[in-house]
Amino acid sequence: MGDIHQPMHVGFTSDAGGNSIDLRWFRHKSNLHHVWDREIILTAAKDYYAKDVNLLEEDIEGNFTDGIWSDDLASWRECGNVFSCVNKFATESINIACKWGYKGVEAGETLSDDYFNSRLPISNETSSTRWNTISHAFKQRFWSFSTRRFSCYNLITK
Repeated sequence: MGDIHQPMHVGFTSDAGGNSIDLRWFRHKSNLHHVWDREIILTAAKDYYAKDVNLLEEDIEGNFTDGIWSDDLASWRECGNVFSCVNKFATESINIACKWGYKGVEAGETLSDDYFNSRLPISNETSSTRWNTISHAFKQRFWSFSTRRFSCYNLITK
């Protein structure tokens, strides 16, 4: 199930989930897959958190406890059987890939502020909700001890 929360990981096989869509992210070369794997999060850490990934992580985690996602947390955990959730996660991710990842993107173009600002909330929520749901399902079904929490640091240091 791995990175099923990442929209480009269930993207189109014809472009290898965005890997063959070469473009520029602000001033450097990248590809669409890499934008969703790392670039959006790294840019957010740089622009809003003085490159401190721990601050970004704390902000995202705050959205679960008393922030914008606190009321949604229970519904994200409704899928109790992790194996039956795979299709649900994949369907949600490909819909996000189509609506937010691929939409308006052409090979060779430069993605910058407009793309970043409109996709950052989607990237944060998508990564956080899927990891929270997956972690909860595994914890409930397979482990009697607490599983590792989602970590932005783990995500961007891969």
